[in-house]
Amino acid sequence: MNNISTYLIIKKEIFDILRQMKYSELSQKHIKDEVLRVQRVIEKISFELYRELKKIVSNDKLNEKDWLRMVQELEDDLKVNQSPGILLQDNQNNRVNRQWWSNTAKSENELFYWNRYREEISDKLPLEVVQRMDEDTDIIMDSIENPLIDTFNIRGLVVGHVQSGKTGNYTGLLCKAADAGYKFIIVITGGMNNLRNQTQIRINEGFVGRTDNNLVGVGLRGYEQNKSPYSLTLADRDFNINDKDNAIQSISFETISVPVVMVIKKNYRTLEHVISWIKARYKKVVTELDLVT
Repeated sequence: MNNISTYLIIKKEIFDILRQMKYSELSQKHIKDEVLRVQRVIEKISFELYRELKKIVSNDKLNEKDWLRMVQELEDDLKVNQSPGILLQDNQNNRVNRQWWSNTAKSENELFYWNRYREEISDKLPLEVVQRMDEDTDIIMDSIENPLIDTFNIRGLVVGHVQSGKTGNYTGLLCKAADAGYKFIIVITGGMNNLRNQTQIRINEGFVGRTDNNLVGVGLRGYEQNKSPYSLTLADRDFNINDKDNAIQSISFETISVPVVMVIKKNYRTLEHVISWIKARYKKVVTELDLVT
């Protein structure tokens, strides 16, 4: 980069123009086209005249590498690009259908939870990012298992950078898992109450559709009582096995027809309470192996 002040002035000008667009309409192509447009304007009127108009002190011009770098940085700043996930897996010889979701189940499913979540995030994220999230969560779904199968034991790990969209990604995964028939989902957050509370709010907005008795997020886009997920935790309250005000005492996975979710802290006592609660209700069907984290 020849001159940081010249570079930043031009980049800010382009950034301000692009920010006027709706995120849902913004794409990599828009960024490349706008950078190219400014580059051609400067070439046409001469850098000297452009420098005078913009009151740029430096006399150094940008080179081709500077323009390419600007495109990449604007893509990152405006979050219009999300790299595809990378999958590492063993042979999983016991699995007959490794694409049970993307090849069959997804197309045969109503996708109630995913469709309303996709509609919700499409107003806030560029189309390319939403499409990438759809593709990545499909890969994860294929890597777990069809919940309609009687017995399976699948474990995995999804890793993402800080501020890379992990919460949005696993919220989308929750929606697809619920669409596929998973009934009990536990989200384990960091060890602080404020982190757990923030995550609960995001899950309420993207999956549950309610906070207390008020519709929020996806609940405002499509609410059906007989499909509304049931949360065992609240925006301001973690799981508590002794909480008589919470309806957890009456939940039965054998009879409930909607997905059940809980958002808990990564805390050994909370985990002990959850395990004890599950054991007390399903002594005959839950083994110690099932509860290993």
